[in-house]
Amino acid sequence: MFIKKILIEKNDGEIIREIPFHMGLNLILDNTPKEDKTSSGNDVGKTTLLKLIDFCLGGDGKNIYKDNEFGETDDGTYTIKDFLIKNKVLITLILTDNLNDNKSNNIIIKRNFLSNKEKICTINNKDVSYSSNNDESNAGLLLNKLIFNYDYNKPSFRQIISKNIRYEKIRLENIVKVLHPATKSTEYEALYLFWFGIHSNLSQEKAQLKSQKDLEEKLQSRLEKDGSLAVLEQKLHLKNKEIEEKEKLKDNLNINENYKEDLNKLDNIKRNINRLNTDISALNMRKNLIIESKNELENNKVNIDIEYIKYLYEEVKKFIPNIHKSFDDTLKFHNSMIVNKISFITKELPDLESKIIHLELELNELLEEEKHYTNILKKSSTIEELNLIINELNILYEDRGTLESKLSMWKDSNSNINEINKRLKAIEEENVSYSDLISKKITEFNDIFSEISYKLYGEKLVLTLEEKEDKSKVKNYTINIIPYENKPSGSGRKITQIEAFDLSYILFADKNNIKCLHFILLDEMEKVHNNQINNLVLDVLNNINCQYIISVLKDKLPPEIDVDKYTTLSLSQDDKLFKF
Repeated sequence: MFIKKILIEKNDGEIIREIPFHMGLNLILDNTPKEDKTSSGNDVGKTTLLKLIDFCLGGDGKNIYKDNEFGETDDGTYTIKDFLIKNKVLITLILTDNLNDNKSNNIIIKRNFLSNKEKICTINNKDVSYSSNNDESNAGLLLNKLIFNYDYNKPSFRQIISKNIRYEKIRLENIVKVLHPATKSTEYEALYLFWFGIHSNLSQEKAQLKSQKDLEEKLQSRLEKDGSLAVLEQKLHLKNKEIEEKEKLKDNLNINENYKEDLNKLDNIKRNINRLNTDISALNMRKNLIIESKNELENNKVNIDIEYIKYLYEEVKKFIPNIHKSFDDTLKFHNSMIVNKISFITKELPDLESKIIHLELELNELLEEEKHYTNILKKSSTIEELNLIINELNILYEDRGTLESKLSMWKDSNSNINEINKRLKAIEEENVSYSDLISKKITEFNDIFSEISYKLYGEKLVLTLEEKEDKSKVKNYTINIIPYENKPSGSGRKITQIEAFDLSYILFADKNNIKCLHFILLDEMEKVHNNQINNLVLDVLNNINCQYIISVLKDKLPPEIDVDKYTTLSLSQDDKLFKF
C-alpha cells in the first residue's frame, strides 16, 4: 500500500490542502528563508502533516494541536484545536495498491476532530471506530483485513504499522522496540513473527495465557499470607477433629425426640448458612482481587501532576527551543494498553456478581428459617447448654469453611496454573516447528539489511533472533540489532540505522510476498550527516519500491540533492500547513 494523497478541507467544501505523493523520496519542507526566521523553523506544520497521516491510520490526533509547532493563545487554549473544530476540518487519506494505475484498489479513510453525532470516521464510506469492541465496526480489524489480509487483532493494526511512522521519541530512538515501554514480551513476539510473515494466533493465545497466569500467581501470593497449601491442610485436619469431639458431646445430651428432630433441622440450616457464607466469601474474595487488579492498572495511568510537568516543560523550552514533547503520547500509549488489560481481567465480574446475588438470596431465606427453629428450641430446658455447644460448633464450622474455601482456591489455582503451563509448553513445542523457518527468514533479511546499512553509512548491521524466558518462565522470541563493530551511537547514527532497517524490511517483504505498507514517515532528518542523506537519496531509495516521506528544514539538506525534484509540500512562515 502507498499513499496516493491526503486532502484537508473545511466543512463548507473549501480545500485547504490537496497533497499528492509520489514514489521514492517525498520532502515536506520548511522553506522559510533563513534570514526571515525568528525560530528554528519548527512552526509551519511540516511534522503536523505526518501526524495527520498517523491520525487517519488510528492515532488519537491530540498531538496535532497539543504541540509546540503552533503554540497557545493568550487564554491558554490551542489555536489549532479551535481551528479544526470550528471549521469542522475533515482529513481524507487515500491509500492505493499502485500509484501508476488509476484502476488500482484504493482505501479511503476519512476522519475529523469532532465528537458524538458530528464525529466522522469512515473507511471506504463505512462508519468505523478505532476504539470499537465490535469486530464489524473495528477500524483496526478492517484495515488489517484490507491491507494485510489478516483477520485477527493481535498484533493490532497500530502495532503492525508502528515502524512505518517515526516522528515520536520512542520510535526515533529504537529500531525494533517501537511499542509502549510497558509492552510485554509476548506481544512483541506476536508482532515480530507477523513482520516476518508467520501469521499464527499462537502468540496471541500465549499472551492471554500469560495474563491468566499472572492473575493466578497474584491470587496465590494473597493466599500464602494465611499459610501454604500444606499448612492449611494440617489446620483443616485439626479443625475437623475439634468438630468431631463437639458433635459427640452434643449427641450425648439427653433430649426428647421432637427436640432432637428440630435440633437436627436447625443444625442443617446452620451448616447450610455456613456453607453459603463460605461460598459468598470465596466469591467476594475473587471479585475483590479482580477489582484490586483493575484499580492497580487504573492507578498506572501515569498518575502525576500534569500541570506541574507542563510548567517545567515551558521553563525548559526557554533554554531548549527545539525540545520534542512526547509526554502526552507516552501517556496515551500507556493508558491504551491498560484499558485493554482491564477489559480482559474484568470479564469474569458479571458472572461473579450474579452468583453472589443468588447465594445471598438463598442465605436470607435460611436465616429466616434459623430464627424460626431457634425460637422453638429456646423453650427447651436444655437450651442453654445446647446453645453453648452449638455456638462453639458454629464458630468451628465457620473456621472450617474458611479453611476449605482457601484450600479450594489454592487447589483450583494450582490446577489452573498446571493447565496454563501445559498449554504454554504445547505452544512452545508448536513454535519449534517455526524455528527453521524463522531462522531462514532472519538470514534472508540480514543479507538485505547488511547491504543497505553498509551503503548508507559504511557499517553492516545484523538482526538476531533469540528465545528468552520472562520472570514467569515463559519463553518468547525477541529480536535485536547488532553492529559488527561496537561504535558509539549518536542520534544521527541511530536514525540512519532505523532507515536501514525500515527500507530493508520493505525489500524483504516484497521478496517474500509479505503484505506491508510501502511508505515510511520520518522526522528529525536534520540530525543525519549529509553523506548519509546523499547515500539514501542518490543510491539506496532508487532501488526500493517505496515512498520515503521526510519532514525537514530545507537548509539542512545537502547541496547535491535536487530539492525541487523530490518536494511534495513546501511550507513557510507565510504559507503554513493550515494557512493561518
